[in-house]
Amino acid sequence: MEPAASGFEGIDNFRDFGGQPSRFGGRVASGRLFRSGDLAGASDADLGGLRARDIRLVVDMRYPRERETRPSRRHLPSGLVVLECADLPGGRAPHLPTGAKVSADEAFARMLRVYRGMPFAAHYVDLLRAWFTALAETPRGGALVHCAVGKDRTGMIAGVTLLMLGVEREALIADYMLTGDVRSFPNAHGDLRKERQHLIDGSDPATAMMYAAQADYVAAMLAAIDAEQGGIAGYAQAVLGLDMDVQERIRDNWLQR
Repeated sequence: MEPAASGFEGIDNFRDFGGQPSRFGGRVASGRLFRSGDLAGASDADLGGLRARDIRLVVDMRYPRERETRPSRRHLPSGLVVLECADLPGGRAPHLPTGAKVSADEAFARMLRVYRGMPFAAHYVDLLRAWFTALAETPRGGALVHCAVGKDRTGMIAGVTLLMLGVEREALIADYMLTGDVRSFPNAHGDLRKERQHLIDGSDPATAMMYAAQADYVAAMLAAIDAEQGGIAGYAQAVLGLDMDVQERIRDNWLQR
């Protein structure tokens, strides 16, 4: 896998999230599934890097207000498919503080609730369905998923994707933990820049809890999928409406066997 610092000038947290063994045989394709923070600061060289990776599918998990504030810069190959998250009234990135002063324990509990709920939230379900349908129909090229920072919403969709592809939970959680926290993101902006400073100087433990990757967060998401639907196959069918034929086509396209 590529490390979090992968040579991009204006895109934080860009990395390959393939390469893990699958219980269906083989491995998740390397060099085809990517995740990152937003693309608003992408340089011309960065756009060349995206083209070089043959990325043909982009999923932007940010809400419309975020996209308007920081419009993406994208490479534009012929046939590029872009999927975007629907509006959520008052929607805020999961890691952003609510404005109320909370303790680190309260922040931790909030993030657990966020992760348990994300795979079942209607606006994410619609996007996940479109994403997996595209993966079933796209046998070539690469795909990139991103949000603002590349941790929570991106971590959710990447985690569900790895589950679909048969990655064991320990490897899935280990991949999520490669994200680290925003102290390592040089292109912080706006609220993110302010909260990044809180992390650096250690003045706000609750903010640190919300911005750092925590294994317990993604473990809570996986437990919720198990509890609600008995695992990824039931979740894909009952929540996303993807029958077993579609699930198998996804694996055929994105596993190296």
